[in-house]
Amino acid sequence: MKDNLGLACIAVDSFYEITLLHQLHILGPSIVFLEVKVAALLGSDNNADLFKLRKDSLFPDHDIPVPKWTALKGADTLETLEALSNPDTNPTKLKCKSI
Repeated sequence: MKDNLGLACIAVDSFYEITLLHQLHILGPSIVFLEVKVAALLGSDNNADLFKLRKDSLFPDHDIPVPKWTALKGADTLETLEALSNPDTNPTKLKCKSI
C-alpha cells in the first residue's frame, strides 16, 4: 500500500452517506511518525481535506452470517426483510477482504 498512491477507500457512515477518500498513504513507522498512521484526501482540485484514519479500523477482514440469497430476493417489504434470520447450520456469510 505504501507504493500505490492510486488507492481509494469508500466509507459509509451511519446515515448511509458515501464518502470517497483517495490518495491513501501510510506514514511510518519512522523517527517522525513512531506509530503507523494512514492518511487520505477528500475533495478535488486544491480544496482536498486531509483525513487521518485509524489503521485498526481499515484492515480487519469481516465474516458475517447473513440470510440466504433466495430469502433476500423473496423479501418484498421492509418488515419481511427485517424478519429474516440466519440459518443455524452452515449459514451463508458475507465475506469482506481488506487489501
